[in-house]
Amino acid sequence: MVELFKQISLLTVFVVLLLFSNTVMAESTPLLELDVPIKTLLYGKSLDISLTTQQNWNTDIQSFLKPLRQDFDYSILSTSKEQRKKIWKIRLFPLHPGRLEIPALQYNQHTTQVVKIKVAKPFAKDNEPISIQLSPYRNSPWVREQNQLLVKIISTDKNILLNSKNILTKGSESYLIPQSSRKLINGKTVHYEYTFGWNIFFLYQQNTRVNLPAIEYIKDGVPQYKFHLPPVNLNVKALPVYIRPTIPVGQIKLKAHYLMLPGWLMQPDKTAIIQYTLSGENIPAKWLPSLLQKYNKSVNTGVDFIPVKTVVLTNTEQNNISGKKITDIAFTPHSNGMLSIKDIQLQYFDPQSGLLKSVQLQHPPLLVLHWLLQILLVVLTIMLLYPSLRRVIQYLQRKFQQYQYYRYCNNKITTAETYADIKSALQDFSQAEQWPINQTLSQWLNCWNTKYKYNAGLEKLVRELNQLLYANKLQQKKSNIPALRDEMVRQLASRKRKPGRLRNYILHRLKTNSVYLSQQG
Repeated sequence: MVELFKQISLLTVFVVLLLFSNTVMAESTPLLELDVPIKTLLYGKSLDISLTTQQNWNTDIQSFLKPLRQDFDYSILSTSKEQRKKIWKIRLFPLHPGRLEIPALQYNQHTTQVVKIKVAKPFAKDNEPISIQLSPYRNSPWVREQNQLLVKIISTDKNILLNSKNILTKGSESYLIPQSSRKLINGKTVHYEYTFGWNIFFLYQQNTRVNLPAIEYIKDGVPQYKFHLPPVNLNVKALPVYIRPTIPVGQIKLKAHYLMLPGWLMQPDKTAIIQYTLSGENIPAKWLPSLLQKYNKSVNTGVDFIPVKTVVLTNTEQNNISGKKITDIAFTPHSNGMLSIKDIQLQYFDPQSGLLKSVQLQHPPLLVLHWLLQILLVVLTIMLLYPSLRRVIQYLQRKFQQYQYYRYCNNKITTAETYADIKSALQDFSQAEQWPINQTLSQWLNCWNTKYKYNAGLEKLVRELNQLLYANKLQQKKSNIPALRDEMVRQLASRKRKPGRLRNYILHRLKTNSVYLSQQG
């Protein structure tokens, strides 16, 4: 009995000692412990840390890590349990280069230590630093107004690929801006500026914090860096109460033209298509207003309309959203006359001025006539234009005859063997100009100076020719007839008409005024 009592006593003492040792071990284990393996890294690289807590620690980890968001973005990699401890593996991404701090994380009365981190600028392949900048943006955009968040990266690396995702913020829509680049030359150093970003639209009024997705910096197909940018705080303003949801925010343009016309003139009860192109600057195509409600018999009497198709296109042009809605509408007029389709007026809200504006479209004119009336119109047109056409034809014939005379005269002068042949060619020239025939060379020269500008060289040749015609044979043999006829052809080809009466009057007035102003001065 005594032996049994001793064994029970020893067992009780062992259990008490075991419980006491566990209590002491639990008290000696710290409640919070943060392990940061390195204190220096490059911007665009990540830092893995671990947070150790007790196993029964049950606070919200996201709320606990919220102080990190001032200078870091983070993600939780894993959670594990080990010897009554809970270990969190956390990956940090610095939001900018510089000297950053991992702040003290507090839980009840327990806190972690402040850890200082040095984040250096990233480097290109030739050890030149890389610059990352977020361009200025609007802090207070309107609802449904395009707000551009543009990132510029300057590096000496060539042919860089930037990759990212769309912004996922509640109550918004975003569109990626395609990457663009340009070359910057500063002395002997060549840099490349890469532009990338997002166009974001908010659907309702809100004060929001926009977390920008990370941008991957890919060189030769290998991701070199992953840049996490600071969040953007925006105050989205509500539109004025008179702006309906169907009114777009941004400038719009509207134009129209006809397709598939059945002939050069439209006929009643025939169908054609009118195509409308509605373009929106900084407006997605799905937000552009519809044109279908603009067509009904009460507005456009005597014309039937049938929608055919609508094509919606949204593109990014010069870093801005460009929406386009192309609508084909078939129409059938039922009466003769000019096609009477009412003008279209569309409203839009201008975010720059904060005013409601409108754009108006006047349809291209189109004449609708029955085929009998079209034939009658053609006959009347020919009758009216016939006298004018006849005069034009006669004028062209006269000019063509003159051209033939000019060629004949030039050839005759070129092949002339005597001075009399040259004079005969000049007489033929008079016939081409409709001057008097069989006139003297002096009279011919007067006619020339009346129509054309004065030519001293031609006058000298004509007078020389006149003297040689009446000279003796000895003098004619001494002269150089080939040189005379070649120079005659050249002078005739350089003729220039005198300016008309109106031009002479204008030149005279300008000359008179300049003389008067010079005298006054």
